[in-house]
Amino acid sequence: MKMDELMADYELPVELCPGVFWVGRRTKDELLHCNSYLIEIERDVGTLYILIDPGSPMDFRVSSGKVVQIMGSLERLSLITINHQDPDIILTLPVLLNRFSPNALVLMTENTWRLVSHTGIPKKRVRLVEQFQSGLRFKGAKRELKLVPTPFCHFTGAFAIYDVSNRILFTGDLFGGVTLNPHMLELYATEQNWQGIKMFHELYMPCNSALRHAVEQITRLEPPVEIIAPQHGSIIKGRLVREFLNRMKRLYVGADLLTDQMDKTMLDTWSMVANEILEEAKQILGTDVAISRLTENEDILDMIDFDNERLVIGKFPKQVVESMLLCLTEKEVPQIANMLKIKAILSCELHGLPAPTIDLSYDTDTTCEDLLPPVPDRNSKD
Repeated sequence: MKMDELMADYELPVELCPGVFWVGRRTKDELLHCNSYLIEIERDVGTLYILIDPGSPMDFRVSSGKVVQIMGSLERLSLITINHQDPDIILTLPVLLNRFSPNALVLMTENTWRLVSHTGIPKKRVRLVEQFQSGLRFKGAKRELKLVPTPFCHFTGAFAIYDVSNRILFTGDLFGGVTLNPHMLELYATEQNWQGIKMFHELYMPCNSALRHAVEQITRLEPPVEIIAPQHGSIIKGRLVREFLNRMKRLYVGADLLTDQMDKTMLDTWSMVANEILEEAKQILGTDVAISRLTENEDILDMIDFDNERLVIGKFPKQVVESMLLCLTEKEVPQIANMLKIKAILSCELHGLPAPTIDLSYDTDTTCEDLLPPVPDRNSKD
């Protein structure tokens, strides 16, 4: 499918399984895509709508427009679930609750509420996960939602939601990933997505023991999970569910990657990565521009030497690579900057090194108008 056709498809909600819709946003040249999901539950007394992780102001206009296409109006929203307190999840929450969805409640853990309470939303609109140990069952409906604690993945109050009848698990940041190929915007993951998942977890998850605990909770679910729907990246289904669960259980991240010692072999490996990034920068930016940006940065010069035009790292290698990326990309448009960032991530992966910390932020200006949903389509459901 051509890129333009794929982007056109993603302008609409995507039904993942009966009564479950992806209502997120896909944008060319972004490294980090945010996913929101809407669950539609038919009951004898009327339809319930549950919005999972409503997203950031950058996505709100697009996501809310998709929700409106399904529901007809944001006023019909029944429940909003919040995996954790990051701004790419909660910044639109006050707007939704106070302006567009006056009857909606919000579900989160008590640990998350301690931080979300600072947004000013009223406590009477909040329901705590701890109150629903046996899950969510709805009068007059056959659907059941299990609530699965996933502590420290990546926040102590994180939890997953399991739609039992559809066998789809909504995991928040757990199993989220960076899109390392900006032209691979497919909603469903392939084997190629693992590198982006691995890199994302190395940066944002605290330790392997937290991941192992979460995976153990997930693998105990009955019936077994068939679809994993994270808040970032692509949706995992089919054989990749079991494969990625097994890999996640063995993945070392965060504090596992800290080291006080750095032998010469490791320094040489980091130097190899730095030179691969530099060569890529020379090709893209031009040799003179790439070299001058590095040599004009006194902090970088304090940690490197040049040996016959080859860059040699003397100390703090991960910091050097991250600083190199920053000074090489900060003046570039996202398309060019992301090419160098992706080169750095893949080089680290190739040489068995942890991914560098990079800027994954949106490159867009957002105004208050972006918080206004579009006018409902006349053909939408009443």
